[in-house]
Amino acid sequence: MKKIEFYGDINEELGVVMAFSKLHESLGFSKLVPSSARGFDIASIDYNGVDVTVEFEYVSSNFILHGHPSNMEQDRKYVVVC
Repeated sequence: MKKIEFYGDINEELGVVMAFSKLHESLGFSKLVPSSARGFDIASIDYNGVDVTVEFEYVSSNFILHGHPSNMEQDRKYVVVC
């Protein structure tokens, strides 16, 4: 994996999104898609051949703190990127 140079530390969700945009292919996401979804950051994206919903968080505990589990659908696949 190629090293990504950042000017400063990643210390918020936007930094996670920026890193993801550089690494998405090596993580198994074939393309980037814009999202207007409310509640989750990307409503539908291909992840290694599976349609998933993606949420970006600075730390994983924010997924719970932001109330996302209550919005999850039982038969849907989810990926949290931290």
